[in-house]
Amino acid sequence: DEQEIVTILEYARNEFIRRFDNFEFSQALETAWGIIARIDKMITDSKPWELAKNPQQAETLNAILYRAVETIRWLSVLLYPVLPEATCKIYRQIGFDIEPSRVNPEELRWGETPEGMRIQKVEPIFPRVDKSKIMSEIENSKIQVANPEIAEKQETEEENQRKTDKTVEEYISIDDFLKVELRVGEIKVAERVPNADKLLRFEVDIGEERPRQILAGLAQYYEPEKLIGRKVVVVANLKPRKMRGLESQGMICAASLDENDIPAIATFIEEVKNGARLK
Repeated sequence: DEQEIVTILEYARNEFIRRFDNFEFSQALETAWGIIARIDKMITDSKPWELAKNPQQAETLNAILYRAVETIRWLSVLLYPVLPEATCKIYRQIGFDIEPSRVNPEELRWGETPEGMRIQKVEPIFPRVDKSKIMSEIENSKIQVANPEIAEKQETEEENQRKTDKTVEEYISIDDFLKVELRVGEIKVAERVPNADKLLRFEVDIGEERPRQILAGLAQYYEPEKLIGRKVVVVANLKPRKMRGLESQGMICAASLDENDIPAIATFIEEVKNGARLK
């Protein structure tokens, strides 16, 4: 039943967005996997490969395939932050010439895939694992285990290589750093976002004509009214992103040791002008 699928999708979309906005990524993904399981069962039960053999079942076949494609479109939009490359490929393959990132998940509506749109060339999104290659690697590892000296030597070489690679990865060039535009901002407005336990909404003056609206997951650690007037460090050239229907136009920098540590908002002990760039 199409209406049942629509109801399930709309509920799952709202739940996915709520979980994602609250940084409950695992639970958000479980919601998406639930959609996939539901549509997979629909396809298995309806057996479109059998319907295709009977011209009198063309209307039923078209309805099943449309529901599947429309669901894939919704999933591509929802899962873009997690699987950006894969969802872009899927979106192109089902016939759309834009990236799913340009679609606001909260504005997804059933039936927006045009009827008659041609499916593009289909290619594997996740290539099949080369079984012979994997088995060869397993056999080689068995040989190395049988000869402890060879295994120890290779382990030492691999460890040295990891240390070298890690050292290289830890450094960025000055050009990389200059791509990040860090500016001084002053918080003019700070308030909680309705129905979002972890989000605060800020309006931050970074020396532009109008303050920037920025969302940050700091509601658990700060009382918003106490942040008004504070000077902060803002990533000013971060791509805008919508959360809870609000566009976040930058990022406020904060420091913490790990995810369990309380974040401390980066600020200044000396007076500095709004919009000044950190170098």
